[in-house]
Amino acid sequence: MILESRYETRATAAKALGIEPSQLSRFFNDGKNGRNIGGNSARKFEEELNKPHGWLDIPQWEVDRNLGDLTDINVSGVPLMSWEMIGVTMKEEDLRALPTHQTNKKIDFNGFASVLKNDSMDAPAGVRPTYPEGFTILVNRDIPAEHGADCVFRMNGSSEAVFRRLIIDGGVKYLKPLNEIYPMVQLPDDAEYIGRVVQVSLDC
Repeated sequence: MILESRYETRATAAKALGIEPSQLSRFFNDGKNGRNIGGNSARKFEEELNKPHGWLDIPQWEVDRNLGDLTDINVSGVPLMSWEMIGVTMKEEDLRALPTHQTNKKIDFNGFASVLKNDSMDAPAGVRPTYPEGFTILVNRDIPAEHGADCVFRMNGSSEAVFRRLIIDGGVKYLKPLNEIYPMVQLPDDAEYIGRVVQVSLDC
């Protein structure tokens, strides 16, 4: 939980918001005792998190909770890379000079984040995961590609990387966009696999 990542315990997070710990627990409980966050509480949470008005109205989700453990406390930064940088060899000092994206995923500095430039991976309404334009994806380089995985590749000679769902049919690999207005294309044999997307969020 992003709010708790700023504090040692849920109790200290609740104190910062001026509410009881039990009330905070009910907001984040999916069981029968859970309750929705009201408008006033949501705006208070956003203020505490330094997020813009309405940020909690937009879903933040894990692509697959099995793709790397989560931690409730430790928040770390990974390089925030442009699509032109992805797949380009960089010196360590240049890599560490890049801005960072904060995440609660257990991922080392070999991972990276990037902001989506278009709506090619924006799935139809109600389909999850979806990757709207302007959202930030977190990529783990250490997880292998497989059929149905959402992956980042770089084609030989291309000026930037591409993000698509990998489809393997009869041994042939394809890159499928989730937005149906974009075409599915065959993955070239010499394309470089960069990594697998493990988280998507609105990074404000």
